[in-house]
Amino acid sequence: GEPKPVVTSPKPSGGSGCPSCAAAIQPGAKFCTSCGERLAVVKAPVSTFSKLSVGSVNEGKVKTKKKKNRFGGAPKCKRCGKSVYHAEKALAAGFTWHKACLRCKECNKGLSSNNITEAEGDIFCRACYGKKFGPK
Repeated sequence: GEPKPVVTSPKPSGGSGCPSCAAAIQPGAKFCTSCGERLAVVKAPVSTFSKLSVGSVNEGKVKTKKKKNRFGGAPKCKRCGKSVYHAEKALAAGFTWHKACLRCKECNKGLSSNNITEAEGDIFCRACYGKKFGPK
């Protein structure tokens, strides 16, 4: 159980030795293990090929990966399917709507929280809801 002595090899000709004590250093090391000297980290040059977008090659066809949206998407309007931004957002029947799209499905009347009703995933004014779903 004796500790093994640390063996250092002579300074390689490639210039990968410590500038202070000439001890061999490991690739990517930030400090010399012999004298503790801080080493200058030399970054490898980046080739232009590594900067290119590389897709997976499958049977001679290059498939590029879809670019993901960095910031997430705005919710979609239940009526028109377009993005709804905060300034034009209305919530009704568990869905997001544009304020302009918040209209009765039957008569196209503009709806508010006072006169809106919901059935079958759509929104109606009270009058149209009563005609369509009320007692017959």
